[in-house]
Amino acid sequence: MKGLSLRVVTGWALIAAALAACSSAPVEESQGTLAPVPPSATATNKAVTTISPRATTIAGADTATRYLALGDSLTAGYQAARGEDKTGGYVGIVLQSWQRRHVGARLTNLACFGDDTTAMQTGTGSSCSYPEGSQLAAALASLRESPGTGLVTITMGVNDIYGCTVVGIDDTCLAYATRTVGTALTSMLAQIRAAAPSAVIVALTYYNPFIATSEGTPDAPVTVAPRVADTQVATDSTQAFTALNRVIASAALAVDGRVADVVGAFAVTDTSGSPLPVNVQRLCDWTALCRMGDAHPNDAGYAAIARAVVSVL
Repeated sequence: MKGLSLRVVTGWALIAAALAACSSAPVEESQGTLAPVPPSATATNKAVTTISPRATTIAGADTATRYLALGDSLTAGYQAARGEDKTGGYVGIVLQSWQRRHVGARLTNLACFGDDTTAMQTGTGSSCSYPEGSQLAAALASLRESPGTGLVTITMGVNDIYGCTVVGIDDTCLAYATRTVGTALTSMLAQIRAAAPSAVIVALTYYNPFIATSEGTPDAPVTVAPRVADTQVATDSTQAFTALNRVIASAALAVDGRVADVVGAFAVTDTSGSPLPVNVQRLCDWTALCRMGDAHPNDAGYAAIARAVVSVL
């Protein structure tokens, strides 16, 4: 989540910044295809990428039902060892569902790996460069140029709490960060709502990857069994993500938006089951956490996230 930096390392590095220097390669325009971004367009390329709404659009005839995707690396479709796929991930599956209802609907994906609410609003600290100055400004420009957008999804906020979670939970820092997310996200969604008054706006909650531990890295996957995180880590991280998801939901509902229950999809609170609890097993099955120490979703995880989105459309 630093760029949804869900890179988990040994110890209490909640959302490590190892993937912060990323490149968001523009998506080639194509009609209804889900072509992946090549592996070269990953966090290993440190060049700042310029993103144009036109350059990240899948063309189609039905512009009145366009789908605008905003956010961090979840919306960018990032996967460990594979890089970004802005027409794949959960966005690609949601697009396919949206196109079944609105034939010819098109996608504009402006997500940037690493954006927090400050970067999204101002461009400061973003690894992406937008002609309009920030991801939000690009989104509003896109909405003005193409009125009648039918769907907007957003993943945003987890990178704001990163600094509060490096060594345990800093309660004062977390309280400030979550207030900041709530205020910023409410403001951004209000501007999006004003620019797209009839659109369905869906904000996604975040699952908690820190209920499990792994010694693996993308460069050196492990074969040892994953472990449940110790009690204090599980408790503290649950506190952090509960607070974050609460303000995300409040911001969405304040603009008559909807909330995709990614927390529920990942069964984050289900500690039943053996030998691993359901919530930990789901992380292992749906992310690269247990073998590669990177908790970005895999194909199955993105499919589960997409189902959470589609269920509220």
